[in-house]
Amino acid sequence: MSPSLPPIDLSKVPDFRIGKLTLRPSLLTVRAGEDEQVIQRLLMQFLIALIQAEGEVVSRQEFGVRCWNNPGVSIASLNRAASEVRKILDSAGSTVEIVSIRGVGYRLADPDREIRLTPDFLRRSDLSPQTPSPRSSGRTTFADRFGFAMPRWGVPLIAAVVVASVLSIAAVSRSNANITPDAYNSIAVLPIADRSGAGDLAFLAAGAAEAVREGLGLAADGEFRVSAMASTRSVDHAGMTDREVGEALGVDALLDGAIMEADGQPVLALTLLDPRNGRKLWTRDYEVSPESVDAVGHIVVADILKTLRRDADLPPRSPDPQIADAATTEILLRASTLFWLGDTASIAEADELYLQAIERSPEHAPGYAGLVWTSLASGHARHHARARIYLERAIELAPWHRDTLLAEQAFNDHLMAEGIKGDLLSRPDEPRREAVLDYGARLRTLVVQARYNEAEALVDEIVQLDPFGVDTNANIARVLNRRGKPAEALERLDAALRYNPTSLELRFWRVNALTEANEISAAATELLDMYELAPDDERTRYFLSVVLGYLGFMDEAIAVAPGKLQELTVMSANGQHARVEAMAAPLLMFDTPSVARARIYLLMHDLDAALPWLARLRKNEDTSNFYEHPHDYKPYLSRALKEAGRHEEAAAVDAEVLAEINREVANGDVSKVLHLPYRAMAAAAREDIDELCELLDVAAASGYILFGLDDVIFDHLRDHPEFATRYDEYLRLRQAQHDLLKNDGHIDRLRTLIASRGASAL
Repeated sequence: MSPSLPPIDLSKVPDFRIGKLTLRPSLLTVRAGEDEQVIQRLLMQFLIALIQAEGEVVSRQEFGVRCWNNPGVSIASLNRAASEVRKILDSAGSTVEIVSIRGVGYRLADPDREIRLTPDFLRRSDLSPQTPSPRSSGRTTFADRFGFAMPRWGVPLIAAVVVASVLSIAAVSRSNANITPDAYNSIAVLPIADRSGAGDLAFLAAGAAEAVREGLGLAADGEFRVSAMASTRSVDHAGMTDREVGEALGVDALLDGAIMEADGQPVLALTLLDPRNGRKLWTRDYEVSPESVDAVGHIVVADILKTLRRDADLPPRSPDPQIADAATTEILLRASTLFWLGDTASIAEADELYLQAIERSPEHAPGYAGLVWTSLASGHARHHARARIYLERAIELAPWHRDTLLAEQAFNDHLMAEGIKGDLLSRPDEPRREAVLDYGARLRTLVVQARYNEAEALVDEIVQLDPFGVDTNANIARVLNRRGKPAEALERLDAALRYNPTSLELRFWRVNALTEANEISAAATELLDMYELAPDDERTRYFLSVVLGYLGFMDEAIAVAPGKLQELTVMSANGQHARVEAMAAPLLMFDTPSVARARIYLLMHDLDAALPWLARLRKNEDTSNFYEHPHDYKPYLSRALKEAGRHEEAAAVDAEVLAEINREVANGDVSKVLHLPYRAMAAAAREDIDELCELLDVAAASGYILFGLDDVIFDHLRDHPEFATRYDEYLRLRQAQHDLLKNDGHIDRLRTLIASRGASAL
């Protein structure tokens, strides 16, 4: 049969019935009783091509022209379409059979005459012949070799979904007849290497790997795990055996591969293997392009699940209704690859690319979602206002697109973590939003909401998915530290640091765990390592300055302090009140924010001057984050109100603080480092000496200094006998830790580091 018949136009094909099935080609729907499903355009065209042939054989070339608009469609694509149509017919108990004619094509057998067509249903013989499409001549192309050619750049993604199929089995696949459903319960998708001639396909390789990983994650269940991207990227699998990689990631299947070029076309060469014995389950090639990367990922996922004999449901892939052109899709893939590198320069470059993407395709939501991420990651001065503008635009264009949902989650998490609750974005339909989030996002959400009991319940599951990821392990350590389990936190951090040795985030939480465990010298060593590794990192300098300042090393603390406010804090902790007032005066002349202004007056021990600014914080529901708690200014407000004789207002504030403390304790916060100071401040503000002394005894018993006992919040208790006794103990502990840092050589090392940077403070 000549393949010169026209492509099937579904809008012109009337409805028809096959036994219990009613098919509406123009709507792509198949109804069986009350159940209706939407099927792919290709599958509907495939079935109609068979019906119009009236039992005759339809060749591969004819299927290609009429369904794929490509006479060189691959045998693998054809077989896959036939398999899917058979499933549709079998699901309704139909006896209609799709018969394979080896090496030729397919025909339709209808022994019970189930197919009932309307009079105006065109047969193949009624169709006007068309001029055959010219075939390329000359050199052998990739399509000629494998029987398949990808669409041209700019072909809509729906077409790409259909034609981006398996090309061939590049090496003979080993039989999987002896694979049982319980033989493989986990898999890791390793980074795909770029081995193209130009070396410029890393973005496409990363996009394909993530498409496969995401598809496997959607199909995974409690009995089948997919290792997270962060861990698979952390493992240097080039320098490890397959067995070592599998053991490190805790998986029993690996997908490895590379991207290369064949006759000018990018090709993914993938290998599915068993790391336990080195057995290759299959090695296959997949032609890929920027606009088809998601479709190819869907096909690879189906191949993996079939090989591993997994019964996990693979959700039907619905193409994005907002189809971007190929150039925009490539820009988005490149931007995503750069963003996940994580360094400042790469994030800035990703931001530029996302801006290019929305300029090219202003109605395409993923570009705006990407700008939310880059805005939130732009240094210490988070661009929340910019992120919100782009997020609102993404929601306007595609409110339930996965990229939009994850950008919204990231936006709210960042604001909650920084205490900016007033700007949170809120939308209805929470179940749909939560359904799209992965384990990491769920853990992060629980952490920023201080729900530590619930968060710890997820830890074991998350460690299996992402054993080495920086963000995951930082959040796990934060949870374990809050719940008073620093030894467990250190175990997780040390495992992750083996693969991410330069991560300041992991090292920061290691400092926290060491301090929680009263390993002061080790914590100081870690801080100095961080300072040497990244001397300009503001968080490192801030916490190093805090520790040094409270232990009496004022000059060193000022030399590493990240700003004037921290310098004032160091001076105040060392009783340098005259210097604090002299330095604060010019700062107060400028338009200083309420939080900073309130803090300055508190460092000056001037509650009267601080009161209006503290009251403003409460009115605006702002937060100060002095001690890592969202409302830690409230004890100061309570004390200031009492000093002003406004006792009823102070009592209301005390009630709020107590409610917050009780909620945090119920949520599992028992940290000495982060929770004890806040509780001690609150007890001092309401003059609850019994609780305050109990907290001080807990701190003294573990050798932990409650930073801030020389703060204004304790001024009114200086003459109280019990407090004075505990304060003397605090001073002894502080001196002991001062001597420890000095005798262990930490201060000498710090002075050397400061001198090497040309600091003038010393």
